[in-house]
Amino acid sequence: MSGAPVKRYSGRLTLYLVITTCAVLAAVIIGRLEPLVAVAPFAAAILSALFTEGAPRARASYDVTQASVHEDEPVDVHIEVRPDADVGVLELIDPLPSWAQVTNGTNRIVRPLYAGHGERFHYRVQFHRRARVDLGALQHRWHDASALVRWEQTEEPRHVLTVRPRTTPIRHPVRPVRTQVYMGNYPAPTIGEGLEIAELRPHVPGDRLRSINWRASLRMGTLHVNDYAPERNADVVLLLDTYADAGPPGARLLDTATRIAASLADHFLATRNRVGLIELSGILKWVIPASGHRQRYRLLENLTDVGVRRSYVGQDLRTIPNRILPARAFIIAISGLIDARFAFAASDLHARGFNLVLLAPGAAAPAEEAERRHRRDAHGRLLSSAAASLWRLELDERLHSLQHAGVPVVPCGADTPPELVARGIDSLRRATAGTVAVAGRAGAA
Repeated sequence: MSGAPVKRYSGRLTLYLVITTCAVLAAVIIGRLEPLVAVAPFAAAILSALFTEGAPRARASYDVTQASVHEDEPVDVHIEVRPDADVGVLELIDPLPSWAQVTNGTNRIVRPLYAGHGERFHYRVQFHRRARVDLGALQHRWHDASALVRWEQTEEPRHVLTVRPRTTPIRHPVRPVRTQVYMGNYPAPTIGEGLEIAELRPHVPGDRLRSINWRASLRMGTLHVNDYAPERNADVVLLLDTYADAGPPGARLLDTATRIAASLADHFLATRNRVGLIELSGILKWVIPASGHRQRYRLLENLTDVGVRRSYVGQDLRTIPNRILPARAFIIAISGLIDARFAFAASDLHARGFNLVLLAPGAAAPAEEAERRHRRDAHGRLLSSAAASLWRLELDERLHSLQHAGVPVVPCGADTPPELVARGIDSLRRATAGTVAVAGRAGAA
């Protein structure tokens, strides 16, 4: 539904009123008609503006080529305007958020329109942050020929565009330590039907003929057979810290975390794994691990809506059912460690025997930049630098305590490519494989 056009008067009408009033006073004082004759056109324009009723109608159709995009992907917007009557000058604005960038055309049009002659407009825009953007709330403004009167109208949003986190392909394979019982792409540590050779051993009665390695048997003089490792999948759980956020717009910790999580989810789903998501904060949200294209869209939709949910209550991960946090899951925690409750949760998961890797995007540098932007004076800059230094020391101490407890940590930043993050994860993925706690004990806990 669109709002009714609102009639407004320009500042020029006030000037015309002042001129006409002065001329009338001058005519009364001097007793002559010449001042009235001189301001007659101004008086006619004023009367026309005051008694003009009915705004010219212009119907606008609005079309967006995509219903959902990723960050920095172009979106084409097409607008067609059909006026019912002649419009002196139409000013049409399609409002966009401040973090949107128009790359082709313009979202503001100023043009005269005539009845029966529609106009088509097109522009291309990119959105640099994940969000759900309301599009199509067109703002109309008609100006008459005298520029004394204008009508303004604002329409309701017509489209909701979903801007999902940006994903980057990861070529380096990340192999979880523990696998599940379903078919996948990772060789399991057990013996069974598969394609990858696990070991070569002497032949014993009952072995199948097709498993005999004839080349090795001829070299060794006795029959030897191949044992194969079955290909299995893994459960990967992305654990996001939504207790707090920091940094400038577009490069905040949660923006970096969602981009890394989206890229990792694409990578693990492409290799037939089950991927789940847990948002750890005062309000616990999760996506049950699953695989397939539908799970990918489910994860991206949830990552789009990730935000800070402040609470003074910490959630206990021990209460999460096993189907959401499986005992043999590979947990990738992403946190700037601003809130100590997430550090405690990560340490607790590691102590319970879960295969966990912590990605730690830097938080002190974005915070220092934000503080300096808000405080311009020298005293404010000094306080900002001191506060950022203290914050960095606290975060470093929290990070070193986790590393001392044996939690594998991969430092990263807002500009770190996901490929390097994946390599860091793969280099530390076996760091917790030799923990004392076994998977069954973790599941019982």
